[in-house]
Amino acid sequence: MKKTSQDIATIAYQSFVSEVVSLVQGHRVQAVQSVQVIGNQLYWNIGELIIKRQAEHGWGKSIVELLSKDLTHKIGGEISWSPRNLWFMRQLVAEYSILNQLGSELEHTLIKQLPSKLQGKLPTTEEFKKIF
Repeated sequence: MKKTSQDIATIAYQSFVSEVVSLVQGHRVQAVQSVQVIGNQLYWNIGELIIKRQAEHGWGKSIVELLSKDLTHKIGGEISWSPRNLWFMRQLVAEYSILNQLGSELEHTLIKQLPSKLQGKLPTTEEFKKIF
């Protein structure tokens, strides 16, 4: 069966629609990912500020309760400013910072243990096995 010019135009149009739909869906995914990154940065920055201010001013746990109430009052409830969430933000920074520090110390220790001829380049699997 021979295709008419109308059939060809319909096929081309359907392909065009599919392409536009793919673009829209791809950009939606990018938008959600961008929002997630920004949200994570916000949580990190708040957690960092809580830790910093507690250290600077000697504030205890009650500051998080007070902060929760004040943020809810001043900003609103579109984000949960519950004490639990604020503690999570603080915990995220505190625990990641410890892990990051331990990772750096471990890396430094491993590099010190490498024979000098291997420093500055990655050892092969066999060289690494001999070291450890």
